Amino acid sequence: MKFPQIKGVTIAVIYFFAFYAICGCSSTKQSTTYLDKYDTKPYTGAITVKASEDVAYKTAIVSLEKRGYILTLSDPQTGVANLELSTSTKLPEEEKQIQANDSGPSAGTIILYALAIVLVVGIIILLLSSSDDSKDKDKDKNKDNNTEYRKGRIDSGHPSEPSSHKITPPPHHEETGRHEHHEYRDRDHWHDDMLYWDLFVNPFLVSAPPPPPPGPSYRYVVTVNTTPLSDSTTQIALETTRVDMVGGSITKTEHFENKYLNCSVFDAIEEQLAGK
Repeated sequence: MKFPQIKGVTIAVIYFFAFYAICGCSSTKQSTTYLDKYDTKPYTGAITVKASEDVAYKTAIVSLEKRGYILTLSDPQTGVANLELSTSTKLPEEEKQIQANDSGPSAGTIILYALAIVLVVGIIILLLSSSDDSKDKDKDKNKDNNTEYRKGRIDSGHPSEPSSHKITPPPHHEETGRHEHHEYRDRDHWHDDMLYWDLFVNPFLVSAPPPPPPGPSYRYVVTVNTTPLSDSTTQIALETTRVDMVGGSITKTEHFENKYLNCSVFDAIEEQLAGK
């Protein structure tokens, strides 16, 4: 029993495990480790800081700009500002919240379990296949030996009589071989000429393959809203909207409540206020 494709599949799975162990095993966890301190904190959409509304408003904008957000709307009179961040991947804060909300095994873990089963089955089949191949080779070898033995007995005849079996080459064998060799040489020469021609001409004649379809992208819009509670106390509220896009077209827009994003921004605001 032979499995011509199982060897390639098994080798591919082994390479995947090696790559995942080197690069992917802890990449996601390391990128969100700094957010672990917010695991036990509840979601909050606003904080109160000891600063005037003007100072709190500017500090909130600067804190988001340092994180890569771009100011698209600013109204100091009402204390409202919009800042946007465009990215081809989801925010680390969103990935962290998905991990925290998922109580069961992650999709990556399930895939690894499935690949592990495929790897074990592939190794077992390879071992069985190699043993079957060795048995087939032994059978073929014994068959060849028996055939040669019988052929030798037929050709030799009686020991006292000379062998009458002669191999006569077919007529015009040498001439035919020369003709075929000449034909193959001409064919190889023509094939080399076509390769040379294709190398320099085809890139200009054959159209390029179509570009791959565009991947998804995301735009996060954070709205800052400051409300003065007193001359030296201000409330800062954050609201976030995530816009999913494919090829520049909006496919989905939803309100985005993420405690890891809000808590990290609020901490940055308080640290900047404390440093002034």
